[in-house]
Amino acid sequence: MIESSKIETFCIYPNPMMGEVYIDFKNQISKASYKIFDKKGKVVKESKKLIQRNTISLKALPTGIYTVRVKNKNKVMTKKLLRL
Repeated sequence: MIESSKIETFCIYPNPMMGEVYIDFKNQISKASYKIFDKKGKVVKESKKLIQRNTISLKALPTGIYTVRVKNKNKVMTKKLLRL
């Protein structure tokens, strides 16, 4: 049985955002990566190296809704992000 306190979660802020977004993990992570998709499902930004606190610049992206998919080991977490 997995304890709920052991499940790795992350937060994305600010949301909505204007240029930079932060991805923070509540627990220590290893081998985490992320992909950001536009509304058509195209990968617009990705990295295979995340740490516990991350700053990601999205200034080059147009306004819209994006999906952020974070993978850490065998867990995948997805959240929506609004770019103003």
